[in-house]
Amino acid sequence: MSETILTRELVRKYLIYDLSTGVFTRNKASGGVKAGAIVGSARKDGYTHIGIGRQRALTHRLAFYYVLGWAPEEVDHINHDRSDNRWINLRATNKQGNQKNASIQASNTSGVCGVSWQKTTKQWYAYITVDRKRIHIGCSKRKDEAIAMRHEANIKHGFHKNHGAKK
Repeated sequence: MSETILTRELVRKYLIYDLSTGVFTRNKASGGVKAGAIVGSARKDGYTHIGIGRQRALTHRLAFYYVLGWAPEEVDHINHDRSDNRWINLRATNKQGNQKNASIQASNTSGVCGVSWQKTTKQWYAYITVDRKRIHIGCSKRKDEAIAMRHEANIKHGFHKNHGAKK
């Protein structure tokens, strides 16, 4: 079985994409699915995918093929909701750009990315990771000061305003 190469024409042959809702519907009846039927299945990781031309494709990537005719290296869901494929919620980026809009980790205890309590010094430690390098921003006895330091670093290094938001 040969792999189907996605193109704008192929995606538009089978699907209709509603930019305002992010929903794909079947363009014409195929494989027991009626024309106009909503298509897409949820995956365990929160993304949705659609079968097209003997392969499964991630819905957010199909949106780019549908609208622009190509898909970027990475697609970022701006609001962190992997199932929200509205065009306004998707942006073309690369791995580094996607990391600059990452959700806060479930294991985070301070409530802010890049801010942690250091028991040994009894201070809040602020840091940021840029190009896989951890950069020490500063320390403070006050949590709000460490948060402000991290916020300034986010701006300086071009992090998205939603970086660190909860899913």
